[in-house]
Amino acid sequence: MRLITILVGALAVWSAQGLRILHTNDDGWADLSIRLFYDTIVQAGHDAILSAPAIDQSSKGSLDEEPEPRMTRCQFDTCDPCPEHLLYGTNVSDPSGRLNWVNSYPVTAARYGLDQFAPRIWQNQSADLVLVGPNNGPNVASLTEVSGTVGVAQYTARRGIPTIAFSGAAWGVMRYDKPPTYRHSLYNDMAYQFTQALLTGGKPYMPQNTFLNVNFPNWQNNDCNETSKWEWFLTRLDTDREGNMADWEYCGTDQNFLQFDTHCSITITLLEATSKKNAGVEEQRFMRNRLKNMLACPPS
Repeated sequence: MRLITILVGALAVWSAQGLRILHTNDDGWADLSIRLFYDTIVQAGHDAILSAPAIDQSSKGSLDEEPEPRMTRCQFDTCDPCPEHLLYGTNVSDPSGRLNWVNSYPVTAARYGLDQFAPRIWQNQSADLVLVGPNNGPNVASLTEVSGTVGVAQYTARRGIPTIAFSGAAWGVMRYDKPPTYRHSLYNDMAYQFTQALLTGGKPYMPQNTFLNVNFPNWQNNDCNETSKWEWFLTRLDTDREGNMADWEYCGTDQNFLQFDTHCSITITLLEATSKKNAGVEEQRFMRNRLKNMLACPPS
């Protein structure tokens, strides 16, 4: 089922922004999730470029190495072995050159998207926003250290570009042209709604040198198929590794909640781009004020 409740009127609202968006992931360029969200971004009127690994490169963290020639088929046979020994390529059915694979790690794919593909398509203008995912599998607690999704978000945020990383409970990487499952559609629409909410009010979207790590929990049924049931919570990644637990006051406490998995909940965590740790108090305050109209207080 396609959750159209938020898409009917919202696409027109979002399209007025008209942003230049780089879209990437670590699950591979032909994964259904990235193609579904990419289509949503484009339908909303944005100038988007997809640049992602040629195959699934999950759990590669922040690795970044120059591509090597592609000697076997790309993910789901979406490119042939390259007699030209190509390092990267473009979807042949898309003459605009906006759907691209890079034969390396997720961070490298994002780097090529920004430095190789974007200057030509955007005429040397920079990206306004980077969207990563939705990822097949959660990125919470220590998983962020090895996550390619979080590694990409850290990289692009360090380059000064506002970045959101989306992840959900594992549902399996699927070929891009398969019908979306309920979970694919649900996560796609939640990622869309959050991005729309963040963009409302214009720049700056988030503090410098930070990025957002958004996680959707494991829903097995239709209980969360209405936007009114979704609850968004501002959380921390874990207890601060340096012992500093203070956060900006939120829901009557200055101890922000750890990431958790409750019914119809989505967790939002602001992380530092230099360390992947919890962002500071003032940065959290900015994010709390930015998203205050959508945030809920966790149950006591």
